[in-house]
Amino acid sequence: MAYGIYERAVIQCCCSRPCSHDRGRLPISRPTTHQPHRHNYSCYSIFATTLQLLAVMVLLLPVADCNIDTDALFIRNNEIRVSQGRSKFLDPTGDINIRVHRGDTCNIYVIHDAATGRFGRLTPTEFPCKFDAGVVMYQHFGGPAGVQYIKLQLVYQSGSSELKAVPFVLTIRIDEIPYQVVSRLLPLDVLRLSGYSNAIDSAVLEFNYNHETEECLVAILNIVPGLPMYGTVANYTSGAYMDCYVFVLSDIRYLHWQDSRPPNRDIIPLLVEVRDMRTGSLRFKEFFQMTVRVREGVENTPPRVSAVSMLEVQP
Repeated sequence: MAYGIYERAVIQCCCSRPCSHDRGRLPISRPTTHQPHRHNYSCYSIFATTLQLLAVMVLLLPVADCNIDTDALFIRNNEIRVSQGRSKFLDPTGDINIRVHRGDTCNIYVIHDAATGRFGRLTPTEFPCKFDAGVVMYQHFGGPAGVQYIKLQLVYQSGSSELKAVPFVLTIRIDEIPYQVVSRLLPLDVLRLSGYSNAIDSAVLEFNYNHETEECLVAILNIVPGLPMYGTVANYTSGAYMDCYVFVLSDIRYLHWQDSRPPNRDIIPLLVEVRDMRTGSLRFKEFFQMTVRVREGVENTPPRVSAVSMLEVQP
């Protein structure tokens, strides 16, 4: 066995002179000639010092680089196209594909964003970078077609190195594709502030399904944050599923709440499901949103920067 300089020093010490803590051992004979004065170190103290030196050497050795090349992690991060009010499972190879080395750990976390959470959501909120097909799903809540950006964070750990967090964005493009079940969807009208709208009946909402072989259920959603914003729904139990035919006969209305300057628009989020009567299997599932027009409300316009405020100098 080959020994380094520090191991040889320990062996030489322990083999050439007695240790002060080794009781019961016969000391090795010493020459009678005069020897220069030496410090009386024990083998144990030298051994401990050697271990400390070895520890320093280990720390100075090259270690695995924890500065992971973030660009090399992403094989694919493609735009996801989803039909309005419907869902789509992400493809683990074609949509989000992360390069994970053997033995490393990698997870993706969905960052909650209240501003964009009312348009749709990605579930689950935590999943491995190498997820399986049929696990990660985006659900659109039925708002207008357009683009939604979902904030994500990739957390990567290479071996025993420290964690590396990489924020990135998943782009969702919503395509305006005609609904298969919702065949009529018209806005409700509130004629005065703090008043009721007209009823949600067959004049504004209608569904297309086979009444003999299919069951149609509809619900007003309570999972979409902040909707409706300026009122509530009357004559309805929150989150309850109702038969579609019964729903449009139940005199369900929107009740507006008084506000100092209320906007003239509000939204009611809904969900409809069509199932096979015999097996109960789900055939269609569509999220949609009903617009409420408040006649005495204020037109909602984007904020504008005035010329005066632009000329103000901050102290």
